Amino acid sequence: MPYQFRYDYTFNANGSHWLTNPRQPLTGYPTLFGPEGARHNQRTYVGIQIIEQRLQGTDGLPGKGFTLEQLISKTFDGRDYFAQQWHPELVAFCDQVKSQAGAPARMAEGCATLAAWHGTYSLDDPGAVLYRRFAERSGANSPQPPLTLFITTFDPANPLGTPSGLNKTNVVRDALYGAVNDLVDNGIPMNAAMRGYQYGLFGTERIPLPGGVPNFQALYTDAFQGANGWADTGVGGSSFVYWVELTPNGPVGKQIQVQGQSSNSASPYYAVQTRLYSQGKYLDIRFTEPQIAADPNLTVKVVRGNPDTGS
Repeated sequence: MPYQFRYDYTFNANGSHWLTNPRQPLTGYPTLFGPEGARHNQRTYVGIQIIEQRLQGTDGLPGKGFTLEQLISKTFDGRDYFAQQWHPELVAFCDQVKSQAGAPARMAEGCATLAAWHGTYSLDDPGAVLYRRFAERSGANSPQPPLTLFITTFDPANPLGTPSGLNKTNVVRDALYGAVNDLVDNGIPMNAAMRGYQYGLFGTERIPLPGGVPNFQALYTDAFQGANGWADTGVGGSSFVYWVELTPNGPVGKQIQVQGQSSNSASPYYAVQTRLYSQGKYLDIRFTEPQIAADPNLTVKVVRGNPDTGS
């Protein structure tokens, strides 16, 4: 089976072995382990981007290499990989077509909204709803967007740099027009963020959820429901998530169960962790016996067998 030992990093996000580390691609293995020299999903690319930027110190955070807090903040920053690549080109194209025949009356407002958007599906990044509708209409939100959206096609010799460039076609124009019309027709503010429009349903409670598809902070939701946005009814995405740092004193980490710890609506644990996730809060991992014993919520049940029956 493919394996790799590195002193910088190894990484996988439900892709093949090929780009476990793009500095040393793994090749020559049977195809049953996955394709080599083929496009990966967007989650793989954004994960590698997060790692490489951190190692190079180009992501705006101090130093190089991850602290536990940096790992959490970057893997759950809600960034959309191709949105960030396309952002300047998409805004320029939007400005180009906003006055053409057939453009929505509020197209200029839509273009200004996209220009101000920071390229994330965090809860309070204005413009995320508009971009997501564009992405859904154009196919840019699929794990592997159609190559027709790009100027430069995929090149196995440059897997992180291709495909690239926004192919400014009528498909892109119509997706922009349709996204603006979707918000207008459903009474959604043009600069709406995800808060209020992307949420988990727990009975009648709506808990705002960050993230999206394709996104390292993955969240698969039901289809767009107009003024009600996107509901997550357990379709999938990030589920049990934990971040761990191996220290001289043992593992240290945080964890969260995004969809809630219990599926029983009568349980006190039904939605509590989803609420924490919505607030950007996470639980300490209790690894050692003293840490477990110090948990104020700890309960202990002793189960004894019957030596006479062997049960």
